[in-house]
Amino acid sequence: MTAATPVQSSPSRQPRSPVVYLAAGCAAVLLCLVCVGAAAGGYFYFNQPKAQAKQPAVEYILDVSPRMAQPAQGDTGTRLEVAQGVLAEIVRPADPQVTAGLRVFGTGAQAASCQDTDLVVPLAISNQPQISTHLLTLKAGPNPDAAMGQAMVSAIRDLTSTAGPQTLVVVTGGADSCNPEAAQLIAAEAKRAGITLQLFVVGYQVPDDQGAAIQDVVDATGNGKYVNAHDRAELKMILDSVQQYVDNPNTNTVADVLTTATAAAIGPGGGSATSTLAPGDATQVANATASAASTAAATAAAGNATAAPSTGSAPTSGQTACDHPYFPMRPGATWTFSTESGSMVWVVTDVTGDQNDANATMSFSFQDLSGEYHWHCTPAGIETFDFSMLSSQSLGGTLNSKVTNRSGFWLLSADQLVPGAAWENAHTLEYSISAAGASMSVTNNVTEAYTVAGSEARTVAGVDHDSLRVDHTSHSVIQASIGPATTLDIPGTMWFVRGIGPVQFNSTVNGSSSSSVLESYSIP
Repeated sequence: MTAATPVQSSPSRQPRSPVVYLAAGCAAVLLCLVCVGAAAGGYFYFNQPKAQAKQPAVEYILDVSPRMAQPAQGDTGTRLEVAQGVLAEIVRPADPQVTAGLRVFGTGAQAASCQDTDLVVPLAISNQPQISTHLLTLKAGPNPDAAMGQAMVSAIRDLTSTAGPQTLVVVTGGADSCNPEAAQLIAAEAKRAGITLQLFVVGYQVPDDQGAAIQDVVDATGNGKYVNAHDRAELKMILDSVQQYVDNPNTNTVADVLTTATAAAIGPGGGSATSTLAPGDATQVANATASAASTAAATAAAGNATAAPSTGSAPTSGQTACDHPYFPMRPGATWTFSTESGSMVWVVTDVTGDQNDANATMSFSFQDLSGEYHWHCTPAGIETFDFSMLSSQSLGGTLNSKVTNRSGFWLLSADQLVPGAAWENAHTLEYSISAAGASMSVTNNVTEAYTVAGSEARTVAGVDHDSLRVDHTSHSVIQASIGPATTLDIPGTMWFVRGIGPVQFNSTVNGSSSSSVLESYSIP
């Protein structure tokens, strides 16, 4: 959407001051972004029947850090090529009724290597072909560190949008190299998320010392298992067994996975299970071979006994009221849209608060227009939204604003967002504008209406997704302290994809149509 385009004067009127153009342009930007915020949650409820059916959910995490570019010992190709090939082979034919997603760490997409994790295929049902296809496109990244812990924390937050059972499957070439307290942070995040998480960490040719560090992380979760594969055959056997558990967690047990892991560890030539299992797992595997059911109970109890408690001192990286599954406002999240007039970029610069009350700050840039705006979020929905500052070099002006006389919501709570749902919002924006050597005050009265229209397909970065379509209308009356009032009527349509956020929005501003399409994104 070319949100910053000012409303043109009709031929019968005198040209307006640049201050008025700035006001109109800012109003268009504001209305566009408010519409995005209001519709962002619709897709969440639209997919709730799947969650209510208690369908299993899994998020895969693949290590693509530089260590995975090393040649695989005894196998053809690099460690990454073997791992991604095996995982793609396992995932593609998996049960399409399972909600699945793919996250990676180490691609280099994030400048800070210890924050370098991306949800490359968001959680969705029947997602297995997309995950399998995307796996084969991945390349090892340049960042020296491996943010496995941060990836696991982010994946736990992703999985909170599902009803479960929830499983996290990590395929890695080594331990986390960023945070010595990764185990405690992951355990605290799992507890804070309030989900029952089954964790499988599958190593591929992981050195013994790093295997011990991974085992510490797994033990801290209280409900996880770690197995290391020496070669491609072992990796396939283990992942195949893990996938059987993922597809049928109510009929398969964790001990079934351990039994398969034992077979992979010993192999046809015999040997010791401890050669491929992390230190401390040998007893568990022996017990699993003797009695799968009893081992499942014993290892679960042992894991729960050693789980690290949440002390409350963990950083505020957990889910907040602004971290909506279908508009994930997390620190560092970015969205870049392609428009007819250039790129538009949103970046979440700060999030404070918790699940009961939170505030998110986003920076905004479009051509030479830049600024930031705020969201206030509660469990009932997104309540407030305003610009703190907006500036434009070409118009030579700056704008400060505040919201008054607000009623309704821009984004309802998920339990109210059903297909066909309609809601309204009204608020007043008070601007203080300086431009072209002049200054004035502006009052912008806004009324909005939204309707969840249904589901449509959309392609994001080459990957097909189901998306939620939301039709909207916005009516704005801008009254400046000088000059006549300006009226903006903005009908349009927006599409949102679960785990990504807004992916396209079309609109018509006073007869002029425009479109914005998401071309790239990064969700930490």
